Amino acid sequence: MRTRMLSEFRDAGGALGAFELSHEYTSLGALVTALAHFPGIRFEDAQSSLWAGHPSRFTFQNRLYEISIPFMDLRIAPAEPGAAYPETEALLRLMTDNLITRWQHRGPARVFRT
Repeated sequence: MRTRMLSEFRDAGGALGAFELSHEYTSLGALVTALAHFPGIRFEDAQSSLWAGHPSRFTFQNRLYEISIPFMDLRIAPAEPGAAYPETEALLRLMTDNLITRWQHRGPARVFRT
């Protein structure tokens, strides 16, 4: 499924393998800050810079996930390539219920580049 704000990537059986949030609505720093406030989410380290040489990693329900920027959007996926966990559905639902509905009402992020 793809909307302007959210893209879901599912396997042939319908299991959610990853999802992406549009860069128009949030930044890596804002996403990491928001996720860090959810119970049950713990980041491996405090580094959340766009210039980091590695993706930001966190655990949710004892599964390791990473946030990466493969193109322009922010991808949240299991750290193990090709994995599709049931917990990913719960993570997406948590984000949809608590973040995405608020972001829809504020409109695209205003990013100024110099």
